[in-house]
Amino acid sequence: MLSITGVVIYINNSNTINGLPEKSQLSDSAIDIDTINESISELADALRDSLLKSSMRLLILMALATNKRLTFTQLLNLTGGGKGSLNNNLSKLEEGKLIKFQNAFTLKGPRLFVTITEDGLKIYRTYINLIKNL
Repeated sequence: MLSITGVVIYINNSNTINGLPEKSQLSDSAIDIDTINESISELADALRDSLLKSSMRLLILMALATNKRLTFTQLLNLTGGGKGSLNNNLSKLEEGKLIKFQNAFTLKGPRLFVTITEDGLKIYRTYINLIKNL
């Protein structure tokens, strides 16, 4: 047993720390650590995009990818953000051509809908695939 400033790590003779095998002990059926690290690195690269550094913008893309089109109020309810924050983030996503606004007439009058573009869907799918690889 090794104790460093209140942290205790148990080391036993089977080359494990806290019961987790070392990389050299992982079987072929176990998750490959190098693959996970590569996925983490790819995800980090994707997150460096200044347009997508905001978790609110990622939530907006996820909501639109799932629902196809939403009103401002629906996005407000789904994301839990404030009106100003949502408006600002929608503007930035529109500038980046990841979403677009569409006017539609409904029984309650004209409504402004937000939809995701093909570029927005590509980014959404990239994030989902990278996270799945973890």
